[in-house]
Amino acid sequence: MGEDDSSNPHGDDDLELESDDDLDSESDKDSETCTYEASAAQIGIKLDGTNYALWSQVVQLYISGKDKLGYINDDLPQPPSTAPTFPRWRTENSIVKGWLINSLEQSLIGNFIRFPMTKAVWDAIATTYYDGTNTSQEDRVYIFLDGLDDRLDKARSDVLHMTPFPNVDQAYAYVHREDVRQAVMMGSSALTGAGLAAKSAPRSGPPTRAG
Repeated sequence: MGEDDSSNPHGDDDLELESDDDLDSESDKDSETCTYEASAAQIGIKLDGTNYALWSQVVQLYISGKDKLGYINDDLPQPPSTAPTFPRWRTENSIVKGWLINSLEQSLIGNFIRFPMTKAVWDAIATTYYDGTNTSQEDRVYIFLDGLDDRLDKARSDVLHMTPFPNVDQAYAYVHREDVRQAVMMGSSALTGAGLAAKSAPRSGPPTRAG
């Protein structure tokens, strides 16, 4: 018994110190997590009143990546104030609302900051700026067309004159057929799907849609 005590005269103290260190470490981790969530990197786009379609896509992608999409699509509605989940919901609602508000141009913030719930902010912005057209789909078509080789200028022009305006899959299919046709006539190889996609990085700006 004596030998056991002498082999580790400060055994209890060491255990106590280790326990304190573990608690401090866990506390630091929790603090870092909260700080990260509350001061997450800003969304890389500002809503200026004219770019709602692109802004909404970027914002949804960002919020989805944080696993907080339920705060704007109502999958996480406000629980009763007496529910044990309410404090956490209130905190996360404020965080996501902050992301939305910080992604607005300063001149627009006053119009939406008064709404207490993130979902209400999201809906109010949509009501104000969504014009009912699928401009995001058109933007994708413009980006695709702008990256095409010059030899496909006619196909680009044909797509821009289509009525109704095509979606990106329809535009791709048309351009691909034209690419294959030209390749057969010239005895060369047509671009593969991956090749067409690789060519489709914007060069200077989106082509102007034909009136």
